[in-house]
Amino acid sequence: MAENKIKIGSQTFKITHVTDLHNGSNELDGWLQPWKSSITLDTRLDVFSTRQTLWHEIIHQLVNLAGIKEVVPESAIDSLSYGIIQILEDNKFIRSLKEN
Repeated sequence: MAENKIKIGSQTFKITHVTDLHNGSNELDGWLQPWKSSITLDTRLDVFSTRQTLWHEIIHQLVNLAGIKEVVPESAIDSLSYGIIQILEDNKFIRSLKEN
């Protein structure tokens, strides 16, 4: 089980990868649990889907922090996460930007 951490706002989230992720009877690709400072991702996802799902959960937390989770539809969060992944893929120079 791999584990990483990501800071979103003032909170540091533990990122855990597990097989067969479920929330009750619902099968999930990812699960944000802000009250536990936890993001869980399913290990069965391919690399692209893992990245997209991580961004999806990050955007959920940003929406939570902005206090607008009730007005942002799941479809918008999906669109933003896919958009971010595509921008990073198409513009690899972004990964190598350094502080001036």
